[in-house]
Amino acid sequence: MKIINICNFRLFFAVAVLAGLSACGGSEPIDSRAALMTSCETQQGIGWLKREYGESYCDCWADQAKDVLSSENYQALVKASQAEIKAADKADREKIVRQHTEIYSTVSDAAGRCAKAR
Repeated sequence: MKIINICNFRLFFAVAVLAGLSACGGSEPIDSRAALMTSCETQQGIGWLKREYGESYCDCWADQAKDVLSSENYQALVKASQAEIKAADKADREKIVRQHTEIYSTVSDAAGRCAKAR
């Protein structure tokens, strides 16, 4: 009888822990702007982009992304930016960018116009 009660308690505890983790997502909330800024600041060629468009390029990148993209594409960009930050090397980052070429191009064009205007 005690063995069954211990097993039930362990099962209850495991379910409670899993429910708690799934309720909070098991991770920290996403700071979309921070992910976009970090991704921008570490992208290949950022030195040239800042010389060409100004030091505010990454601020414009993060701000314009929300303005020029649909909600769905904005979320895709945020997820891609997070994946870029976690990528093992430049090749992995480039692969992520190529998978989302249209989204990145749209934001890059808007960020360039924004940064030049500042």
